[in-house]
Amino acid sequence: MIILYGTPVSNYYNTVLASLRHKGLPFSEVQRGAAEDPDIFASSPMGKIPYIRDGEFALSETTAILEYLEERFPQNPLYPRDIPGRARARQAIKFVELYVDAPARSLFSGVFWGQENHPVVVDAARPMMERGLAALDAVAVCSPWLMGETLSCADFYGYFSLSVARQVALSQYDWDFLATRPALAATFLRLESLALMGPILSQRDEAMARYLAQKAAAARQLSGEEGEVKR
Repeated sequence: MIILYGTPVSNYYNTVLASLRHKGLPFSEVQRGAAEDPDIFASSPMGKIPYIRDGEFALSETTAILEYLEERFPQNPLYPRDIPGRARARQAIKFVELYVDAPARSLFSGVFWGQENHPVVVDAARPMMERGLAALDAVAVCSPWLMGETLSCADFYGYFSLSVARQVALSQYDWDFLATRPALAATFLRLESLALMGPILSQRDEAMARYLAQKAAAARQLSGEEGEVKR
């Protein structure tokens, strides 16, 4: 049985979780953060989550995990059946990962952690996100699913990563990039309606509420400590 390690706050964790549920595989979850314990490095050499264990075999990095699940368990495919379709799905995932999610992450400290983002970082992130979204627009079909007729891991990857990026963009720039992409927004609504998504979304939202409360408390404590030092 597959064991999935990570936290429901992570868009990557939720992407793997949705893929496991889509394939109908038996699995269990062990919730832990990145690099929390030294023993994580035996299974995830960079100390990152998510990672999986399948018997004695361990694997990290989300796209590698998705590829492994597809080859190991071919039922209920995660990718389109044709070679160009699979290539396009992988390309779309990379557009989201490198050019939307990555710059959005550079803004996490100001959006989620009660700190302030440096103006240089703020100025750099949005143009890159805009380029990444334009690249996704160029290959996305959104009829009915992101890459066309077949529900794929690109839908899960895009949904969970762009949901976080959208939250960042709204907070940092007052920019709702889904408002100008009605076809993509409709695809995401269809995805949310799937039975497999309900438990994932509930778990994510509860975990995110706890995470934000912890970060807010930590920021207040740090602010109080800095105030004491200044006195």
